[in-house]
Amino acid sequence: MKVIKIFSIILFSVVYAKAQVQLPIEPIFQNTYNKETRSVSGKPGKNYWQNSSKYDLKVDFNPSTRLLKGKVD
Repeated sequence: MKVIKIFSIILFSVVYAKAQVQLPIEPIFQNTYNKETRSVSGKPGKNYWQNSSKYDLKVDFNPSTRLLKGKVD
C-alpha cells in the first residue's frame, strides 16, 4: 500500500510539473532581459543605468498674487 501511495505522489508531481506552462513575455520586457538592464525578478541588472543631474534653482513665490518666479544658476 505504501508503494502505491509513493508511486501516486511521484506520478502526480511529474504530471503537475509538466502542467506548468511558461507564459509569453512581451518583446519590450524580453529586450530588457537580453540587454541585462533588468532581471526577470524586476530588479536592476548589471547594465542598468540612471541619469542624474544637479540644479540650483532660485524660486520666489508670492501667495497673494500666485506669481511664481525663478531662475537656474
